[in-house]
Amino acid sequence: GSNDIVKIELGKNVQTVRGFRDCKELMSVKLNEGLKTIEYAAFQNTALTSVNLPSTLVEIENSAFQGSALSSITIPASVRKIGQQSFYCESLSEMIFTPCDTTFTEPWLEIEDYCLGANTNYGKLRSITLPAHLKYVGPKSFCKPPVEEYKVAEGCSRYFAIDGVLYENGDTVTAYSYPLGKAAETWVAPKELSGGKIGKSFYDNNLNISASECVLKNLDFSQLTQPIKICTGAFSAPKFDELNLQNVYEVEDDAFDWGSIKSIYIGADMVQAGPGMICKSNPSFTVDAANPHYVEWNGSLCRKLTDGNLRLVQFYNPQPNQTGSTVEISENIVEIGKKAFYASKNIKEIKLPKTLRRIEECAFDVASDLATLTCESKVVDYVSGEAFGKHMIYASVLENFKGDVFMIGNWLFRWCKKIPASVKFPKEATVIGEGAFSRNMTGSLTNAWNVDYFNNLTTITIPDQIVRIEQAAFYATPLQSVNLPEGIRIGNYSFGNTALTSLNLPAKLDSIGDGAFRNCKIEEITVP
Repeated sequence: GSNDIVKIELGKNVQTVRGFRDCKELMSVKLNEGLKTIEYAAFQNTALTSVNLPSTLVEIENSAFQGSALSSITIPASVRKIGQQSFYCESLSEMIFTPCDTTFTEPWLEIEDYCLGANTNYGKLRSITLPAHLKYVGPKSFCKPPVEEYKVAEGCSRYFAIDGVLYENGDTVTAYSYPLGKAAETWVAPKELSGGKIGKSFYDNNLNISASECVLKNLDFSQLTQPIKICTGAFSAPKFDELNLQNVYEVEDDAFDWGSIKSIYIGADMVQAGPGMICKSNPSFTVDAANPHYVEWNGSLCRKLTDGNLRLVQFYNPQPNQTGSTVEISENIVEIGKKAFYASKNIKEIKLPKTLRRIEECAFDVASDLATLTCESKVVDYVSGEAFGKHMIYASVLENFKGDVFMIGNWLFRWCKKIPASVKFPKEATVIGEGAFSRNMTGSLTNAWNVDYFNNLTTITIPDQIVRIEQAAFYATPLQSVNLPEGIRIGNYSFGNTALTSLNLPAKLDSIGDGAFRNCKIEEITVP
């Protein structure tokens, strides 16, 4: 851009405009009829305070007016698409959509997420009226700034508003976008939502809007005549202390993310409570006695299994601030569900029951203080990939499993700390899964040793019963030597980016995959 340009007038034959980004003195633009596209960042970071968009305009691309000084904008009915960050303007306090003056059967306007907002102070727009010809609007299109209410013009077939909240029509009604600036501590779900769902990004408070602007603290589902579903990511960084999930039949994974919820009531209608549904919180659970699927155990949520035993869905730590606590799991809990201990704090030791059969994916992920995991079960038949997740200390987990664990699962110990110098494998194990001990697939020797990941795993002996090492099993670990059994199959990148300097191959090999020893500094290979 040039700081010398103050005024621009486009000719009648110009159909596309671009190239005035960072013209900081540009205060006046005349866009004539015939213009169809305002391209990416065309007027970004200019001094424009107003602009008249022609009735021939079809598309406003990403960042078109971002950082300009616009205080008001009128969007002509001809526009079919408004891109992301196109009106990220701190001074913008009004956006008007020109209504279509003819009847139509199919709407056409699409508004992408974050089309409007500001980099600081969240902008000034507080109310938005969406037009009848609206085909799609992203649920986060107007979350920055935090609008106080949505309105929808009469005749819009896809969207409607109730009490300032935006809803979407479809096979069922979806609660689509909650105005973060709305001055209400409780959202009462309307009866129109009965049998519907609360969609992804309905309430997205990841912008850390101050409490004075975002005051929602409670959800009320008592007006519903049929139970609803709450989708993944529906509530991001909510400020709820308590949740009453009556008239809710399903809550998907991570439906309530980055909150600080303290207690949750599970109603009689709950059929499916997703793993990690209350991500990064430590709530206690109460379950309605009439619910046939779930039960509470010491404040934790459990799923009833068909044989009368339980699966631990989400663990509740009654002493989250007590350092070094020990948890002993009940004998009738035979499965540890996905993300059951996700991000649990101040737990030093977990004693798993002798009746344990399964450990699901990411069961102990981000359990940053966990040092010891004891399991003497002889009936464990499944340990999922990434079960132990990042930040968990390895603590000789493998040799504590006595069951028929035939495979060291995919990514099982990825990111785990302090893998010991001597790794003992279950006697029944025949396969080391993909990335089982890997730092990550894109790691290198220089970044694989950060913190204290794998600081002891420099030598490993693969036992004779192991017949296959899958892709990237030991990728980006500081292994300096490895002993391989006869007949082994070595997968792609199995030992890539390790510190191996020499290699002794067995007399018989099944196969060696592509890049199995890529980026190692091997100086000597011995073949019998």
